[in-house]
Amino acid sequence: MHRQVAAEILGVAPELVRIDVRGTDSSAYDEGVRGQRGTHVEGQAVARAGNALVDLLREEAARFWKVEAERVEWKKGHACLAGSKRERLSLKQLARLAGECSLCAVGHCKAGRPDVHVFQALVAEVEVNRETGKVKVRRFRHVVDTTRIINPIMFKGQIEGGLTQGLGFSLMEHLALEDGQVTTLSFGDYKIPTIRDVPPLTISVVKAREGPGPFGAKSVAECGIGVAAPAIANAIYQATGVRIVDLSITPEQIIKGLDENAYR
Repeated sequence: MHRQVAAEILGVAPELVRIDVRGTDSSAYDEGVRGQRGTHVEGQAVARAGNALVDLLREEAARFWKVEAERVEWKKGHACLAGSKRERLSLKQLARLAGECSLCAVGHCKAGRPDVHVFQALVAEVEVNRETGKVKVRRFRHVVDTTRIINPIMFKGQIEGGLTQGLGFSLMEHLALEDGQVTTLSFGDYKIPTIRDVPPLTISVVKAREGPGPFGAKSVAECGIGVAAPAIANAIYQATGVRIVDLSITPEQIIKGLDENAYR
């Protein structure tokens, strides 16, 4: 995401942008990427750094042309002299003009959680075996509102990852307790979803209003986590008449609910 943001502001190909990753000994403090802060905070910091670098490049071009910096525009990776169709300097040419002087810009953004959130809906299609109580999710249909999608692969990955996690704690990830002690001691007992458990997924995007991030983007995070369980539980209820409110949903709960409904 950071590379795409910087590349678009500078007007260059993303592969020409290098991310300089630093440690906590040389960087400002940040509480970390969580709560939808990645695009909201880091994205804005990268955008500000990119815009600051563009200003430096415009100033370098202005010195070369001996004009005021206000007369220099930045268009598609080039410094252009206003009112002239020929006077253009590329990023490479500007770097040569700078010589040994390093053109370095820094962008900071200090913010908490964004106040613009993702709205979504999920339809889960399930198959329930009334003899065994086993549930199989046949398909997910997810609808999410979004603004500018900066990185389509990451966007889709966040939704797919969130729904997979939601599928796990809805149907598999059961933490058993006995006399206050955890008895689920290994992944042999504590099941997590694999690629074979993930159902086909259809993602539909609804256009939303502008968000707080760079280019009006807003965070997506792993938004599918919160909607998976209620969608699956409601689908099970529609299929069997058994209402389950405790996770994870086990075959024993469904068989017990079917038996109770039979005696009503």
